Amino acid sequence: MTISAQPKSTLATSPGLKLGDDNGSYPDVTLAGVLQRLGQISVVVVDAPCFTPSYDFSLCEALVKNQCKVMLARSAYSYATWCASGSFELWEGFYSFAGKLSKISLPAQCKRLLKTGEHVIDMRRFVSKMRSLKPDVIHFQWLPIPALDKFYLRQLQHIAPLVLTAHNTTLYHGAASSRLQGLGFNSVFQYFDAIIAHTEHSKKRISAKRWISPEAVAVIPHGVLDYYRSLGHDTENRSASASTTILFFGNIKPYKGLDILLRAFHALPLATRKSCRLVIAGLPHCDMRALRKLSEDLGIDSQVTWKLRFMEEPEVADLFRSATVVALPYREIDQSGVLMTAIAFETPVVASSLEGFRETIKDGVHGYLVTPGEVSSLATALDRILTSPDQVSQMRQALRVLRSGSLSWDHCAKETLKVYASIVSSRYAPSS
Repeated sequence: MTISAQPKSTLATSPGLKLGDDNGSYPDVTLAGVLQRLGQISVVVVDAPCFTPSYDFSLCEALVKNQCKVMLARSAYSYATWCASGSFELWEGFYSFAGKLSKISLPAQCKRLLKTGEHVIDMRRFVSKMRSLKPDVIHFQWLPIPALDKFYLRQLQHIAPLVLTAHNTTLYHGAASSRLQGLGFNSVFQYFDAIIAHTEHSKKRISAKRWISPEAVAVIPHGVLDYYRSLGHDTENRSASASTTILFFGNIKPYKGLDILLRAFHALPLATRKSCRLVIAGLPHCDMRALRKLSEDLGIDSQVTWKLRFMEEPEVADLFRSATVVALPYREIDQSGVLMTAIAFETPVVASSLEGFRETIKDGVHGYLVTPGEVSSLATALDRILTSPDQVSQMRQALRVLRSGSLSWDHCAKETLKVYASIVSSRYAPSS
């Protein structure tokens, strides 16, 4: 696939751009008009560090199905071969040297310095490639090094309108691996024509931080990660399992509250605890010794399965299919890919009552929302699901409806295309 070149134009950011009305809707006439003029919108989706491959893949696939021409620019997926369909072009032009270094034993600081140097080289190559392709939109998912990225954003904004998805409004959840990752972040927003947030809560936080005008922020849900449903073993008949399972899944970081979950598991009624297992599956990004010791001290370690590594894609599918409930005892987050995977598999959740979660699921309908950090509330909610098969069945039905509606990737892609059309229309509109 070759992304079609667009005519050169004066590409100063349009003042007063308003992406939607007060209800958050986007006029179809804008999209229809742009499509009539261009035939189809060409977009380059950028995730240089490959932070969210399942999200990137799902978005690109859905955009293609909605007649968008797509290239995904990223680094090679370092953990495994990503099962992509080939419906969009893939440009793996970032961090090829750093990817090889990841398999070599070097001090972490040394690896970060080498990767930073490679980032500069790769961003230059990326800018050059964009000058050649001239896509209609360049859509960033992450900015790994904002202090450096802004110099390239300044150049890219003269090639095409820029969009950024603000996955997190707390940068790296307050735990950047180096000071450089957080420098300059507030100053990058001046180069973007539009920001996509996944919740109204995120939009409010962006406004409160004064990153960009609220009118330039579009709220589009995080799509359900139903890509995984096609993988793994066919074990949809969950009732065949005699035991129940609580699943804690994903990269293990302090803000995710695993310590709270361990205490809540210990606080379950003895009969419930004896009949279930707690499965902890994910790659640790913190020292696990204290958590393992807590499990041992609580006397629950024999009922805890620790899978402390990167999980291959088919394994992810099997974990969610076999889970009775997914636990998200997070202390802080905007939105969660784990939640979207649980919804994809119609698995009830018990999650902290954080604003982003409250916008997505309903307490008592799709699972339970509990007070963040409160062990007793978490234990009570888990016990309700683990001991109520009929309620679990009702929750699964409600989750089935939820995943096929506004959280479907078709809906998310259509809303994203309206944002693209709005900024392309504003960028190329004749001056008054």
